[in-house]
Amino acid sequence: MHQVTEGSPTLYGPDPANPASYPRRVLVCVVGLTPQVVTETLYALAVQESLPFVPNEVHIVTTSEGAKPIRDTLLIVSPLRSHCRR
Repeated sequence: MHQVTEGSPTLYGPDPANPASYPRRVLVCVVGLTPQVVTETLYALAVQESLPFVPNEVHIVTTSEGAKPIRDTLLIVSPLRSHCRR
């Protein structure tokens, strides 16, 4: 028998009031030339909220001009690099 505990999905699926109960948590960021929007948003969602939202996927939408700073800062020198698939 499945026991429902705090943070686990309810019998009817994930609990909308608890982001951690969702098996797939996606953050979509629209970024121009300032990639720090991504890291600041991740920090705010994970640390500054009473119920943390820690995404297991981050999708970044940007322009061709914005792609270079994102690649250079988030995908090359950032600790996020080890979690990225291109």
